[in-house]
This record gives sequence, C-alpha cells and structure tokens, in this order.
Amino acid sequence: MSWGKSDWLFAVLLSVNVLCAIGWAWLWRKLRVQPEKSNLSARILTTTSLSIVAALGTLPSNPPFQPSHALGIGLLSGALGASLSFWLWEIKGKFWLSYIGTISPFAIALFAHAANPFPSLFGLLVANGLAWFCLGEIWRSRALVAVSLVAAIGLARLHEMPAGLNKQIWQSLPIFLSLAGWIGVGLLESWQRYWQRTVKGVGNFFVLSASLLLGSAIVSYWVNDWRFFAVTLLACFAALIAVETENADLRELTVLIWIGLLVLSFAVLPAAE
Repeated sequence: MSWGKSDWLFAVLLSVNVLCAIGWAWLWRKLRVQPEKSNLSARILTTTSLSIVAALGTLPSNPPFQPSHALGIGLLSGALGASLSFWLWEIKGKFWLSYIGTISPFAIALFAHAANPFPSLFGLLVANGLAWFCLGEIWRSRALVAVSLVAAIGLARLHEMPAGLNKQIWQSLPIFLSLAGWIGVGLLESWQRYWQRTVKGVGNFFVLSASLLLGSAIVSYWVNDWRFFAVTLLACFAALIAVETENADLRELTVLIWIGLLVLSFAVLPAAE
C-alpha cells in the first residue's frame, strides 16, 4: 500500500525527532562536567524519547487512533517544538524567540488536518505535558500557552466564522495574535540590544499589549466586528493589574491571562448552529 501525505509527514517528524534525541544525548555526554546543564540536557532527552515512544504507540489505525496518524503527528510536532524552544532558550539564550517553538507546531495541526485538527491538538497537549513533567517549572508558562491555544482553537470551531475569513485563517487566529505579541517583544529587545540603550517607560508588557491590540484591531476592521478589540483591551488591562501585583505566584499567571484573551475573543461571538 502506497504512503499518503500523513504517512510521509509522520515519517519526517519521527526522523527529525530521532536526530534531536541523538543530539541531546551527545550534548548530555559533552556537558557532564557541568552538572546543571547536563541535567537539563538529560531532561529534554527524556522528553523527546518519551514522545517518540508514545507516537510509535499510535501507529495502529484501529480506534481510538486515527488512520491519518493525527495523534502521533501532534505528539512528534510538539516534541520537536519543545526541542527547538529549549535550544533557543537554554543553549542560545534567546528567550523571546524560544516561544516560536511552542507556537509553531500548531501550524502543522491546523494545516495538515484542517478538517479535524483535534487529534493533533490533543497530541500537542500530551507532548507539552511530557515536557512539563520532565523539565519542571521552566516549562510551566509554555504549557499554559499550549493549553490556552488549544482551548481558543476549540472555541473557534464552535462559533460562527465572520464574513471574509476562511476556516483555516479563522482557526489560526489565536496563533497569529500570539505571534504578533511575541514578535513585538522581540523587536523591542533587538532594538535595545543594537543601540545598547533602554527605552524608558516601555517594557515588554506594554509592547506585547500594543502588538496584541494592533493585531486585534486589524482583525476587527477586516471582519467589521470590533468585539475582538474590546475584549483584547480588557484582557490587557487585567494582565497589567497582575503584573503590578507583588505576589510572585500571580505574576506567573500573566502568561495565561495574555493568551486567555484569545479564548474570550471567541466566547463573545455568536455560536454557530
């Protein structure tokens, strides 16, 4: 029986993850003289290995698994994204850029299985859960991002699409808005690093909020529905209160609040019948 697109995609993702596991194993051996870095390399190696084993377990086409390998593809793309994020953050020190590895795997789920992305999205949740279990607290904010984006995409499927947007763009809207926010933060940090000066009174929170507001304003103007902008504004205000709170535990939840505005954006739209 000839292979389809999903079979090839599964094979490619599996191969890349195996290469990542080999790379993490090599790095773990290389960094044995540095216990802290060696421990982190071992943790991400464990994450990748567990994801590969779990994905191989979904190969049978019998229920509850999908013939198109959707669950396995979600697992493998989530593990690959975790490796990318970890490399950019811990190895290269590019904190703002590391979130690309958390957000980008959603593109595979949405475009490879546009008709029914939920098996792939569930695989993403499992992969992020494994990463959170292995990496601990350092993966908490990324796990919250993944959970919130899955919830937002799920609500998008339950609500009526505004005129002028096709299904894939509508489902991908949470990803686009999230990328707008993180890219805004990255541009600010790049500008400050290049000019070796800090913009007084302008922090990552304000740049992130401005980027999200600009993105929601563009979408609102495009579909002639300004509820996107209003809900985004309220959520950014709530995040500002959390940032200004001295409670460290509450400050950690600002990531969830920022992405939570995407869930609210869909919740105020009319439900499809």
